[in-house]
Amino acid sequence: MSTCWRRYVRHFNYRWRRSETSWEGRFKSCLVHDSDYLLQCYRYKLNPVRAGMVEDPAEYRWSSYQTNGLGLVSSLCTPHPEYLALGDSSSRFVDEMERLTGRRLRPGRRGRPRKEDREGSAAENLF
Repeated sequence: MSTCWRRYVRHFNYRWRRSETSWEGRFKSCLVHDSDYLLQCYRYKLNPVRAGMVEDPAEYRWSSYQTNGLGLVSSLCTPHPEYLALGDSSSRFVDEMERLTGRRLRPGRRGRPRKEDREGSAAENLF
């Protein structure tokens, strides 16, 4: 990976007539072992959506969302065992993600609550 970055920097500097380095330090990577950290990393898949670059995370081609979120097979991305342990069905997965994050992930009912939901049966309130 570092060779790739060095070539890119060399090309970039030549193209823009610069002589600086593009990054502060060396390239480094690490394995993700902790499940809480893994979930934090998966949250970054939504950054292109939050930034308004795409409307659906599947549209962002540099994300692993298509492999992890949609189940497409890729030779570049292998789902993490902690991710696979969350569940094999989408509803079970969403239940587990809601439990782990403490946030509702499913859309709620649209509009105001119906009157019968707030004050009992609607038939009782007619008379």
